[in-house]
Amino acid sequence: FGLAGKKAFDVWKKANPYKATERAYTGYLNAMRVQRFAEGFDQLKREGKTFENAPEEYKSWSSYVNNATGRGNLGGLEKSAQALQVAFFSPRKIAARINLLNPAYYAKLAPEARKMAMKDFVTFLGVTGGAILLAKQAGADVDTDPRSSNFMKIKIGNTYIDFLAGFGQEIVLIARVVTGQAKSQS
Repeated sequence: FGLAGKKAFDVWKKANPYKATERAYTGYLNAMRVQRFAEGFDQLKREGKTFENAPEEYKSWSSYVNNATGRGNLGGLEKSAQALQVAFFSPRKIAARINLLNPAYYAKLAPEARKMAMKDFVTFLGVTGGAILLAKQAGADVDTDPRSSNFMKIKIGNTYIDFLAGFGQEIVLIARVVTGQAKSQS
């Protein structure tokens, strides 16, 4: 273990491990945002788009990347973000999810950014749908009723796997509001 290990352990004991975990996760998400934006930046550059001749493409792409990574814009409620966090868990993530499920959001993106965003969305649907279909074919239980809280979750024994990465919750809410019904779990 040695002296260096003991010092490191003493520092860790005094530190707040929850804060360190939060900081590491935030750092990871920021790195992921920058990497994804850079990929789109390179694509736009290959298409002959620059900040000078197509600023809306870059603004649209950054908006999409922020939404895709859970940092939605709260619009007129932006100044109330701190207060909203008291009532809701991650209001920016809720806003991002609503945007990503809203066809009007994609319609407002600049054309090249829209094309890249739709490619991401179709890829997500394909991978998710393929994984769910393979699991169902392999004998796993999958609830396909959008009114069910287990919508599109793969159930193996007592374990649930959510390939929709939480998007199912918004889909279930919409289905329940539209139909006025919920499916009870039995």
